[in-house]
Amino acid sequence: VESARFRHMGRLPTMVWRDVATGVVLCRSSEPLNGAEQSDGDTKLVASITASQLKAGNDNDPGSPRARQDSAGSADSPRTSGDLSPRTSGSLVVADCRSKNVGASAFGWLTGKTAAKSRAYPTVSSLEYLELGNYEVVCKSYDQMLDLHNTVDNTERYGTFPSQLLATGWLEHQRHLLSCVLFIIDLMSVRKQSVLVHADLGGDHTSTIASVVQLCLDPYFRTLDGFVHLVEKEWLSFGHKFQTRAGRNREHPEQRSPVFRQFLETSWQVLQQMPHAFEFNEELLYVLWEHCYSGWFGTFLMNTERDRVQADLRCKSLSIWSVVDHNRSQYLNPEFKADGQGPIYPVACSRQAQLWPKLWFSWYNKVHEAGWAQRVARSSC
Repeated sequence: VESARFRHMGRLPTMVWRDVATGVVLCRSSEPLNGAEQSDGDTKLVASITASQLKAGNDNDPGSPRARQDSAGSADSPRTSGDLSPRTSGSLVVADCRSKNVGASAFGWLTGKTAAKSRAYPTVSSLEYLELGNYEVVCKSYDQMLDLHNTVDNTERYGTFPSQLLATGWLEHQRHLLSCVLFIIDLMSVRKQSVLVHADLGGDHTSTIASVVQLCLDPYFRTLDGFVHLVEKEWLSFGHKFQTRAGRNREHPEQRSPVFRQFLETSWQVLQQMPHAFEFNEELLYVLWEHCYSGWFGTFLMNTERDRVQADLRCKSLSIWSVVDHNRSQYLNPEFKADGQGPIYPVACSRQAQLWPKLWFSWYNKVHEAGWAQRVARSSC
């Protein structure tokens, strides 16, 4: 495919979610290769994304109840360039996860206001920068959190814990992620614009943003089975580098970064705000958080699905999903209300951002005492 040769890692624009009522779609990709000439194949593929969008019905009316409700729910969504055409059906917004200084150097011919006039991508109405820190920034913040966690007794004793927590930037990263998610939700649900989320390699923040957007827009992904499907689809199938990000790549140890764990904590932030909207509880997020880099399960080993298939990990290792399936009742949320579920709009402000107590203040690991690994191993023999 010509578009794949034009993009880093061959990650061409791919549709991952579609609103059946409006035809609005969410897509993801990596960025074009540095210095690459414009690709006719990539241009046609991007054009086909917007062509697939159905004409919106009454919801396109700014005065409709749905439009008023969605607009009110996402009033705090960030605007990175300010030149978006409101409620424009059949157009595409490119959401670049990086900062403008970094993204413009690689995609400079499609920036800001010039995007709508681009000959190469006539259906792209705007390029918006989400200003997310790269994996190195996330790793530095996470390491500071670990240092703070290991010295929590001393810092509490001297009353310096709140200021040191703020200095790590860990909660601010999650708050900003939610702001970007709300921005994209506003584009899709209110303005009826399809969105293409991309970054350099398209496997870190691209996965995070695409996952949390779907978590908020689609109630299916807030069920237990749906969340498992979401992780399989957006992280495992799209080739998030679990091996490298866990620090097990001897050739590139500097590429260690807890991006997937950041996604799980951001999902926990949404769960805390709207517990009635989730069929699963924090136990599911906690087990995934602990074992995504533990090496216990073949699910999160290697960097790509191809590597896992070639290593025959399905037969040679235990799947984390077997644990979830054998202990399903442990991960169900008693507060869940299945009726009337629709899109949710979490609040993205500093006051709402919380530290996950079970994660950062729990010294007793219930997972290790449960004995589920032995039970599953026996049942699979």
